[in-house]
Amino acid sequence: LPALSRRLKCRVLSEMGPMEQHSFMSQFRFFDSITAISGMLKPYKSDQRRAKIKEELSKIQLPPQAPYLPTNPNCQVVAIDLNSGTPMQSAAKVPILVTFITAPYIGIDIHFIQM
Repeated sequence: LPALSRRLKCRVLSEMGPMEQHSFMSQFRFFDSITAISGMLKPYKSDQRRAKIKEELSKIQLPPQAPYLPTNPNCQVVAIDLNSGTPMQSAAKVPILVTFITAPYIGIDIHFIQM
């Protein structure tokens, strides 16, 4: 499945123009940077994790083309609620819950059509 996913991603990217590719990569870098916080929390004690999440979230910059929410492409992320970062319970990992401040968005497809 991972190999198939990589091939599919390459195929999708090859069909995009330079602006679409840049937007796509920027979108994934942004959410990857948030997801990466979870991995760096493992060595911290439970009572230290919330502060570490806030510290790491404060380092993340929104890309110039604000990302849309993957779960709702009609909402664009305009900010991260730094105080919302909460470590969740898991035996093997430290998943986090983060609240995004959003605004209505016309959607990524219409955005590029209008450009």
